Amino acid sequence: MTKPQIFRPSTYNIIVELKNAPDKYMMVHGYTGAIDIANPNVIELLKPGNRVSRVNSLVSIKTFNTLVKRGYLTQKTAAEERQFCQRWANFMHSWRKRFGMRSFMFMVTYDCNFRCPYCYESTISEHGRQWTKKTFTKEMVDRAYEAMTEIEPDEQKRIKSITLYGGEPLLAKNREIVEYIVQKGLEQGYKFEAISNGYEIDHYLDLLDPEKIYSIQISVDGPKEIHDRRRYHYQDGGTFDKIFQNIGLALNKGIRIGLRANTDATNYQFIESLYDQFKSVGYTDNPNFVFSAALVVGDENIRPESQVISNPEHPATLLSKADFNAKMQQTKVPGQHQEMWIYRKLYTAIKHKARIDFSPVYCGVQVGAYILDPFGDIYNCWETVGKKRHILGHYTEGISWEKETENWHQRNIATTPRCSVCKYAFLCGGGCLAKVLKAYNDFTKPYCHSFPEIFHQIANNAYDAYMQDPICECHSNLNKK
Repeated sequence: MTKPQIFRPSTYNIIVELKNAPDKYMMVHGYTGAIDIANPNVIELLKPGNRVSRVNSLVSIKTFNTLVKRGYLTQKTAAEERQFCQRWANFMHSWRKRFGMRSFMFMVTYDCNFRCPYCYESTISEHGRQWTKKTFTKEMVDRAYEAMTEIEPDEQKRIKSITLYGGEPLLAKNREIVEYIVQKGLEQGYKFEAISNGYEIDHYLDLLDPEKIYSIQISVDGPKEIHDRRRYHYQDGGTFDKIFQNIGLALNKGIRIGLRANTDATNYQFIESLYDQFKSVGYTDNPNFVFSAALVVGDENIRPESQVISNPEHPATLLSKADFNAKMQQTKVPGQHQEMWIYRKLYTAIKHKARIDFSPVYCGVQVGAYILDPFGDIYNCWETVGKKRHILGHYTEGISWEKETENWHQRNIATTPRCSVCKYAFLCGGGCLAKVLKAYNDFTKPYCHSFPEIFHQIANNAYDAYMQDPICECHSNLNKK
């Protein structure tokens, strides 16, 4: 008689209890990308430490075979699974570096007309007033376009959209140089996005066009009375009313507005009323208007393991990421998560009965993103611009690279010891590397920041949204367990 094959539950099984679906669980496999809905018998079978075969399991042979095929049951040891994940992550990372698209951003100026208390400008201003006033010249723009082709000679691998960043790129006084950037880019087939405070974009209305500057991300910090205390103009003071008006002007031009509500412990309770204000004038009905809340991160909540504790004498000003997500879920504002990208991945996989799209890195800056600044320096993340220790290279006369480039481009979950044994690693990609460096100054550290807790919350939201979809196939093979 043939000895039955013995299997063990994979170390990389993620089991999510579905709060609004009694006796149902979402199963996600951490390296095959499988996602399924299971009943309690399956979950009992997959308890860590179990040793099972087809002849002694709680489920049918068909279900057992499916669990093996999709990775939930395995004959690999924990060490063999870890080694497989490391090889798979390194392969995916190498593939993305070799074949992935390259993105470019122009740091138009380090100058800004706002004085926001949490902005990175407060640290780089130590370089001196003249340093922070540095703005692109036409000569540097010409050189930046040349540098793009030198960094990535294959035109098909360059994303045909350039992001304008600052400081504040769309200052009224930058009008001439921005127009030069845009016209030169249009000649080469590029369109443009911008990250702006929105205060002076009315000086750019002729450039706001679906074929020119087609998208702008604008930040606000709450309703007028809160926003004006925090995001104020260095001469004019309060800025909310003009930004609010300018958003309407931009929407009328047919461009996309990504409204980012900077959120912390002092203003989270006003996010819903802020959303309602945009709703009251019809902005939220415009398909080009996207509202999202974003966690403000600073020294108080930068380390994932830190506890943001508030007391009457010293109230906390920042929120932990877990607290932020929990509070946003309590609002009536649709789709508010710090990790909306995880929600989209889960919802898409559920809806299309597909495997989850995994990544060995958190962000594209780790494989092919370049920020060209007016000094001729190259960075790859908007959170590191102006910080000399994070310069990737220089482009003033040819392209030259610093050691920092290798540090950023080699790092993935396989080179991060804690990530290589984590079942969530292909989902979180090791966390934001810029925040890792700010918190630890160590490229081998992860940035988890309550990710498992947040993932379980978002998985429930994605499943609930799927079940509420009017075209939901509630008896599809997602439920085949």
